[in-house]
Amino acid sequence: MAFGVDNIITPRYSFFAVHLEPRDEEGIFFDDANTFEHLSQLITLANIYSIKITMQFTPHWIQEILKDENKLNIVKEWERKGHEISAHHHGAQHNGIWDGYSNLPINRIMELRTQAHPQREPEKYHGNMDDYMVVLNKLVSPKTMCMGPDRDTDWPQQIPYSIEGMFNPSAGRPTEKIYNNNKVYELPFKYIGDQSAIEKAKVEYLESQADESIGVVLHLREYVDNMDGVEGWFRFLKEIDPEAKYSKTATWIIEQHFSTGFPTWAIFLLVGAALFMLFGKKK
Repeated sequence: MAFGVDNIITPRYSFFAVHLEPRDEEGIFFDDANTFEHLSQLITLANIYSIKITMQFTPHWIQEILKDENKLNIVKEWERKGHEISAHHHGAQHNGIWDGYSNLPINRIMELRTQAHPQREPEKYHGNMDDYMVVLNKLVSPKTMCMGPDRDTDWPQQIPYSIEGMFNPSAGRPTEKIYNNNKVYELPFKYIGDQSAIEKAKVEYLESQADESIGVVLHLREYVDNMDGVEGWFRFLKEIDPEAKYSKTATWIIEQHFSTGFPTWAIFLLVGAALFMLFGKKK
């Protein structure tokens, strides 16, 4: 499908998230495309199109950044330019590399990790989720998190917002959830791990409702494998929203949605009804 001026609709608020994965015990990232240099390339490209990136860091990334003053200054500059530093967690139930933090009992953790990867030693235990937050708070106090299957045991009390879904449609509205006895407002996103998913996200944008926002997520390796496709998504957003006024962080969108106590679209309906009552009857 071609996306030209005939397809243009009223812009939707949108966010673009990137998952920054944990490392294994040998210090190797999930794959060799998961590096700070590739993150820098993505942010540079996003800045060209004035797209805000929601960076979702696991603790290993935070620790590496804090050890390097140059990297720390770069990340802080990204934040000053409007990009978001948020949280990502691979709990003990995750099928990939565990980040070493969990609220589960140690024996249960080891059981889960052995089930996930029976051919290798379980990852090292670093602490519970209070310890996780200590690491993240050294860089930032995140408001938004993506966690996965461990939400009901590991969700930190300090984090009020969630972005989740992976295989959800890209369009949606925040909803209230209860994770680990914490009330959380959650916004869906779509995993755009390949070009077909990016094209589907474009269609979902064009078919979305006026009160829905658009969220997409990928890992750095997918950006490296499909740089042209990611830039194509940025161009698509730019065509609809030339000044990038609607490109926001995940936290901004959730807070804007609830800032008045109910969605902005409801305000427009009420104002429209009031104007009709005021002027419509005079005709």
